[in-house]
Amino acid sequence: MMNDAHTHATLNQAKFDKWSATYDERRFDFFRRLQRGLLAMLDLGADSTFLDVGCGTGWAVRQVAVSTRAKAYGIDLSEMMIERAKAAAEGIENASFQQGTAEALPFIDRFFDFIICTMSFHHYLNPSKAVGEMARTLKPKGRLHIMDGTADSLAVRWWDRKFMQKHPDHIKLYSSSEFQELYQTAGLVYLGTKRSAYPLIPVKIHIAEKRG
Repeated sequence: MMNDAHTHATLNQAKFDKWSATYDERRFDFFRRLQRGLLAMLDLGADSTFLDVGCGTGWAVRQVAVSTRAKAYGIDLSEMMIERAKAAAEGIENASFQQGTAEALPFIDRFFDFIICTMSFHHYLNPSKAVGEMARTLKPKGRLHIMDGTADSLAVRWWDRKFMQKHPDHIKLYSSSEFQELYQTAGLVYLGTKRSAYPLIPVKIHIAEKRG
């Protein structure tokens, strides 16, 4: 497992900078369908504040900003992803993007009503710190939804170990019980999991709420 923060960040930045050129092509439609299902779960309104951690080219942020008029923010490690996100959101005044990391979110305490993180949590070198930052920036009663591959079976854990050996930027897939522990350690109330719209793949949405 990768344990050097600088090397890990460099690997991830290079990977996603390269992906940014084709990230909005049809081969990534699967991610969009997953995100669409997640966004449908959120009770967003014009007075809401929303953050997508690991936002890529900002599709979910734009969807929220346009469809709900909420103040929508995105953050990503990749400079190229953020450049493309800003270009795609030109003219959408309530959509905002910054380059940064999940482990040091550049936002004040108790700012967001909803935070999502889709299919990127397995890249985070310090998962407890990332969840702690998300908890810090949530308002009381705010909700966190992390969607990712989930290691609740022996088969997925076996695949995960093999994948880590070939891809040093991939840190780990976590089980539902590990997500529960991460959330509770950060002071969040774990509300459980929901399967993605594709029951045959091991992707789940792990939901938590900040205490009021």
